[in-house]
Amino acid sequence: MKAILPFDDFLMNRSDNTKRVFKQPHWHPECAFTDSENTSVISPQMVVPAPQGGYMLIYMASPDANIPMDDEHMAVLLAHSDDGFHFEPYNVNLPHMKRANMIGMATEDIGIHAMLDAQETNPDYRYKAPQARYGRIDSQEIVHEPARLLGSPDLIHWKRISDAPVTPSYVDCYPSLLRNPRTGRFQVTTRRRWGERRVCLTESADLQSWTFPRGIVHPLPNDEPTTHLYSMPEYYYEPGDLFIGLLWKQVMPFNRVMEGPVTSEYAYSYDGLMWNRTGAPLYTAKERGELGYGGAYCVSMVDRGEDILFYMAAHRAEHGGFPKPKREGLPANVAVIPGTLRRNRFVCIDSGKGKAELITQWLRLNKPELRINANIPFGGLRAELRRGEPIEGYTMDDFIPLSGDLTDAPLRWKGGGLEQFVRDGSWVQLYIAFEQAEVYAIMGDFAFNINTRAPAYEVL
Repeated sequence: MKAILPFDDFLMNRSDNTKRVFKQPHWHPECAFTDSENTSVISPQMVVPAPQGGYMLIYMASPDANIPMDDEHMAVLLAHSDDGFHFEPYNVNLPHMKRANMIGMATEDIGIHAMLDAQETNPDYRYKAPQARYGRIDSQEIVHEPARLLGSPDLIHWKRISDAPVTPSYVDCYPSLLRNPRTGRFQVTTRRRWGERRVCLTESADLQSWTFPRGIVHPLPNDEPTTHLYSMPEYYYEPGDLFIGLLWKQVMPFNRVMEGPVTSEYAYSYDGLMWNRTGAPLYTAKERGELGYGGAYCVSMVDRGEDILFYMAAHRAEHGGFPKPKREGLPANVAVIPGTLRRNRFVCIDSGKGKAELITQWLRLNKPELRINANIPFGGLRAELRRGEPIEGYTMDDFIPLSGDLTDAPLRWKGGGLEQFVRDGSWVQLYIAFEQAEVYAIMGDFAFNINTRAPAYEVL
């Protein structure tokens, strides 16, 4: 079943009274995770479904509880949660590690930016991660290598899938991997090189070679001066058949490249290759000194079916503003905060003032079913099917009323089911009139067309 999600107006027209409203996840600061043994900040990286069930947080912190973390001495550690909200250190007790939940150092081939590849048939590569080794080994020179692709059966033991560089040089960002169902290729959103703060994309058909990264998301002319784009974790969202990006935006003070606040906003794409920015934040800015004031890095999105989990790395200090080491009695400088969003509720068309209307493009039904995700607290929504004019039996007056906060409600009319429209392959438009309500998604199995004489398309 497809879902028309109103990130833009490509598949529907709407009246002037309406407004598009992007929804933030409901954040749960009461469930914030911090590393109780760490004397400085932690660097949260990724939350993925764990092999034993539940969810695994991969993060970086000091390898020694008595030594503050810095960029050149970063340990990779694990924390686990059964419910996705309450995380505890996951003790693996590997030999020679200084901490029980430590799996290695950032200078090693250790997967940090991991993804679960549900289509992988080789269990050794069930998890994949593009990783650029970085840091100081003992007193030797700093290691900084191009990213290479790693695989793991359990998020603990990692090895290279290939020696081919994913990026042409070292990158100090969040490289995000997915398997693109539109192109059939793997792709990574990354920077092209260290310090080049815009989002690029590289692709591979065989995991043995990668294309040269090309820019896909840039700062815009109407951004604040000295806006940089730091990273963009990317996800394919199957219900909407589109791609969601969690875009990190840094606003740099004049001529000070290592400083400035970081926020996260929605981006989206219909094919994973060409991306659109929304400017819609995922996290409301906090007061100075609170978690999320200096940095709000949305690191992960996990679709659980009935809802979606998000994870925010909330920083008190701005980028490059290294806080003092944590002392007894002082709050953490960084925490991982979970959030939830109901299914298909990234964005809605709000009725605004008074009454509102919207009408879809022409739809050709493949199955006799249309459903809606909408918040209709006062029952102020009616719908009809049209072919220029309302279709008899499927008019507003024939509509069987709906009311309440509905995520997956069938649209029904007194004229009967929708089988006749499937049988004759005819084109119809869904017209909705609503008041004091929000429309989040229209669901069904259908082809789209802006004009019945134009070629039809099943995907965007």
